[in-house]
Amino acid sequence: MKWLNWVEDGLISICMLVAAILILCNVVLRMFGYGISWTEELVRYLIVWLTFVGSSVCIRQGMHISVDFIMHILTNSWVKKTLTICLSLIAILFSLLFTYFAFKFFLHSFQSNQRSPSLNIPISYIFIVLPLSGLLMFFRYSQQLFLDVVRN
Repeated sequence: MKWLNWVEDGLISICMLVAAILILCNVVLRMFGYGISWTEELVRYLIVWLTFVGSSVCIRQGMHISVDFIMHILTNSWVKKTLTICLSLIAILFSLLFTYFAFKFFLHSFQSNQRSPSLNIPISYIFIVLPLSGLLMFFRYSQQLFLDVVRN
């Protein structure tokens, strides 16, 4: 699944680059008394996309914040493995629930034809990242569960 890693990393990189360039341009323009009003909204949406796609990357790289105090005090490797598998199953359940409700939210925004204030684009273009990130998280947690099961 290296192509998926490449897509996630590329999307995050593009969002960060475009957001940084837009912010820089707007700061420079404001020094001269001008400004582009829609850049703030676009940067906000890019950061939303960056955050939700980034959650999948964090899962892939094992960088999510966690409380691992219990794992450190456990000495029995079988108990550690069982706890890790249970936590992965809970995370998979969460990502499935998140995907379901995110899709309902996206569908509502799509059917109501809401539009963004400054850019005047359908807000569903922004909200599509929610169910997509839920599916990505489900996939990444499933990968993690598989690796946890096959590891010795």
